[in-house]
Amino acid sequence: MKTISPKKVLSSIGETLLSNLEECERSNDIFLWLKNIVTEKKELIEFSSHCFLKQPYNDWCPIQVYKKGAQVGVTTMALLKAFFFAQRNKIDIISIFPSATDVRKFCQGRFDVIVNRNPLLNKYLVGLNSTELKEIAESRIYFQGSWTERSALSVPADLLYIDEVDRCRPDVLEMYEDRLFASRFKWKWLLSTPTFPKYGIDALFEKTCQFIWMVRCVHCGTWQEIRLDSIKSKPRRHPRLKRPRNPDGTLKRIYPEPRKKEFFFACRKCFQELDRTNGQWVAKFESEPVHGYYISQLIAPWVAANEIMDKMAKAKFRHTFWNLTLGLARSQGSGILTKEIMLRCVRDYEMLGGGENYYMGVDNSDLKHIVVSRTENGLRKIIYLERSEDPARVGQVVRQFGVRQCFIDALPNKDFA
Repeated sequence: MKTISPKKVLSSIGETLLSNLEECERSNDIFLWLKNIVTEKKELIEFSSHCFLKQPYNDWCPIQVYKKGAQVGVTTMALLKAFFFAQRNKIDIISIFPSATDVRKFCQGRFDVIVNRNPLLNKYLVGLNSTELKEIAESRIYFQGSWTERSALSVPADLLYIDEVDRCRPDVLEMYEDRLFASRFKWKWLLSTPTFPKYGIDALFEKTCQFIWMVRCVHCGTWQEIRLDSIKSKPRRHPRLKRPRNPDGTLKRIYPEPRKKEFFFACRKCFQELDRTNGQWVAKFESEPVHGYYISQLIAPWVAANEIMDKMAKAKFRHTFWNLTLGLARSQGSGILTKEIMLRCVRDYEMLGGGENYYMGVDNSDLKHIVVSRTENGLRKIIYLERSEDPARVGQVVRQFGVRQCFIDALPNKDFA
């Protein structure tokens, strides 16, 4: 019997693995490429539980909008798609986050970790590799915050990837749009958990084809959207207990411990349990060219119905449950301050000087927001607004108006405060 050297076996296996890796690098099939990728948690990219992400991963529509709940895998998906796209095209990508702190956390806590754990990605990270700029093959990814206007004026782009749209400055995002002017791609990917109705990602999603994850009941064949009212409580069944007898022969009373309610996702027609992986994306408006996806924790199979109901019961602020868990826009109060309400308050007031009835408030971030108001006839009127990156302006405005009292945040710049 002919024996084979272990070295030859290992060499053959190594050559096969190397051949597969090279095939993945050359392939334009993103799913073949993803087979060799792990996440920052050292988990393989799989679609058995993340089945609702399979279509978005392979969606190359130029403009995409994702209205989503928290922790559903969309940010990792957008990052890997951007890397895949940059590896195969000579392009410039601007990845925009609400603030410079968010940029640093994302790059150090997610991007760098994923790249370092994947040789297939790490080998293409060449040249500059800083927090704000990554060179991938012949492409570049710029990571920038949305709270300084200077960043939006310096770099051209082929793809804008905007994370947490609702928490970014709208005027700066509009300036970033001009960075696409000379590009042959002009692509935009926008994703965010929603905040207020008809604002930010909620308003953008309304202008898309509105893909909804529709699930088919395996029992009756009914197609349906998973909503909060799809969660039903299971009937309680107390076990039959053998009751002991008292000394006089009578039966003792038994008080069984109350059992916690159990919940499940039920079909609207037959009330049997739904398999949330047995679904597909259905567009509400097929003719719309912009692709929009609504992805909540309700369609994530790893989030149980009990967990959803527990979150709702423990939520101190109901709007955070709607925004982060259900991925729906909802404000805390009875309404939001709109442009129309602001315009109704505008009057042709005379610009006044300083005095003892002047008060000032300062939002203590890197960009100082200064508001000066004056009490007149029992009414508080805002007479001066300013936004400045120069901390010295706070003291100058105090002296300019003779401010009687000034209120300023302790954080994040506590030394300045």
